[in-house]
Amino acid sequence: MNFGAARDSFLLSRRDVDEVLPVSNRQLAGTLDAILAKQLAEADLTYQQLVDDTRRDLALRYIDDPAKSITEITFLLGFSGQSAFTRAFRRWTGKSPTDFRANGMKTAA
Repeated sequence: MNFGAARDSFLLSRRDVDEVLPVSNRQLAGTLDAILAKQLAEADLTYQQLVDDTRRDLALRYIDDPAKSITEITFLLGFSGQSAFTRAFRRWTGKSPTDFRANGMKTAA
Protein backbone atom coordinates (compact mmCIF):
# COMPACT_ATOMS: atom_id res chain seq x y z
CA MET A 1 0.00 0.00 0.00
CA ASN A 2 1.64 3.24 -1.05
CA PHE A 3 -0.95 5.85 0.01
CA GLY A 4 -0.52 7.60 -3.34
CA ALA A 5 3.22 8.08 -2.87
CA ALA A 6 5.72 7.57 -5.69
CA ARG A 7 7.51 4.86 -3.69
CA ASP A 8 7.16 2.84 -0.50
CA SER A 9 9.68 3.93 2.09
CA PHE A 10 10.18 5.53 5.47
CA LEU A 11 13.04 7.48 6.96
CA LEU A 12 14.55 7.11 10.42
CA SER A 13 16.99 9.50 12.01
CA ARG A 14 20.44 8.15 12.92
CA ARG A 15 19.61 8.79 16.60
CA ASP A 16 16.47 6.62 16.37
CA VAL A 17 18.30 3.81 14.56
CA ASP A 18 21.04 3.73 17.18
CA GLU A 19 18.61 3.84 20.11
CA VAL A 20 18.47 0.67 22.23
CA LEU A 21 14.94 -0.68 22.33
CA PRO A 22 13.48 -0.59 25.84
CA VAL A 23 12.25 -4.15 25.41
CA SER A 24 15.47 -5.48 23.91
CA ASN A 25 16.82 -8.77 25.17
CA ARG A 26 20.57 -9.20 24.62
CA GLN A 27 20.51 -12.85 25.70
CA LEU A 28 17.77 -13.68 23.18
CA ALA A 29 19.57 -11.70 20.46
CA GLY A 30 22.75 -13.66 21.14
CA THR A 31 20.88 -16.95 20.98
CA LEU A 32 19.19 -15.98 17.71
CA ASP A 33 22.53 -14.86 16.24
CA ALA A 34 24.05 -18.25 17.10
CA ILE A 35 21.11 -20.09 15.51
CA LEU A 36 21.37 -17.95 12.37
CA ALA A 37 25.16 -18.50 12.16
CA LYS A 38 24.61 -22.26 12.48
CA GLN A 39 21.93 -22.26 9.75
CA LEU A 40 24.17 -20.24 7.44
CA ALA A 41 27.01 -22.71 8.00
CA GLU A 42 24.69 -25.65 7.30
CA ALA A 43 23.68 -23.96 4.02
CA ASP A 44 27.40 -23.40 3.25
CA LEU A 45 26.84 -19.62 3.27
CA THR A 46 28.33 -16.69 5.07
CA TYR A 47 26.52 -13.52 6.05
CA GLN A 48 28.64 -11.61 3.50
CA GLN A 49 27.67 -14.05 0.73
CA LEU A 50 24.01 -13.56 1.62
CA VAL A 51 24.42 -9.77 1.50
CA ASP A 52 26.29 -9.99 -1.81
CA ASP A 53 23.65 -12.27 -3.39
CA THR A 54 20.85 -10.00 -2.21
CA ARG A 55 22.61 -6.90 -3.54
CA ARG A 56 23.17 -8.64 -6.89
CA ASP A 57 19.52 -9.67 -7.21
CA LEU A 58 18.31 -6.19 -6.31
CA ALA A 59 20.86 -4.54 -8.62
CA LEU A 60 19.59 -6.56 -11.56
CA ARG A 61 16.01 -5.55 -10.77
CA TYR A 62 16.87 -1.90 -10.25
CA ILE A 63 19.01 -1.64 -13.39
CA ASP A 64 15.93 -2.54 -15.48
CA ASP A 65 14.09 0.49 -14.08
CA PRO A 66 15.05 3.50 -16.22
CA ALA A 67 13.62 5.83 -13.56
CA LYS A 68 16.44 4.81 -11.18
CA SER A 69 19.82 6.41 -11.82
CA ILE A 70 23.03 4.48 -11.26
CA THR A 71 23.75 6.83 -8.36
CA GLU A 72 20.37 6.07 -6.76
CA ILE A 73 20.92 2.33 -7.19
CA THR A 74 24.36 2.68 -5.60
CA PHE A 75 22.90 4.14 -2.43
CA LEU A 76 19.77 1.95 -2.39
CA LEU A 77 22.11 -1.04 -2.21
CA GLY A 78 24.23 0.49 0.55
CA PHE A 79 27.46 0.97 -1.37
CA SER A 80 29.82 3.69 -0.18
CA GLY A 81 30.12 5.15 -3.66
CA GLN A 82 29.48 4.56 -7.33
CA SER A 83 32.95 3.11 -7.97
CA ALA A 84 32.39 0.41 -5.32
CA PHE A 85 29.02 -0.45 -6.88
CA THR A 86 30.53 -0.51 -10.38
CA ARG A 87 33.28 -2.93 -9.27
CA ALA A 88 30.74 -5.25 -7.63
CA PHE A 89 28.38 -5.08 -10.63
CA ARG A 90 31.25 -5.88 -13.01
CA ARG A 91 32.16 -8.87 -10.81
CA TRP A 92 28.54 -10.09 -10.94
CA THR A 93 27.85 -9.55 -14.64
CA GLY A 94 31.10 -8.89 -16.44
CA LYS A 95 29.84 -5.43 -17.44
CA SER A 96 29.58 -1.99 -15.88
CA PRO A 97 26.06 -0.93 -14.83
CA THR A 98 25.98 1.64 -17.63
CA ASP A 99 27.01 -0.89 -20.30
CA PHE A 100 24.60 -3.50 -18.93
CA ARG A 101 21.72 -1.02 -19.04
CA ALA A 102 22.65 0.31 -22.49
CA ASN A 103 22.73 -3.19 -24.00
CA GLY A 104 19.31 -4.00 -22.56
CA MET A 105 20.54 -7.26 -21.05
CA LYS A 106 18.04 -8.89 -18.72
CA THR A 107 20.22 -11.59 -17.16
CA ALA A 108 23.68 -11.69 -15.71
CA ALA A 109 26.57 -13.41 -17.45
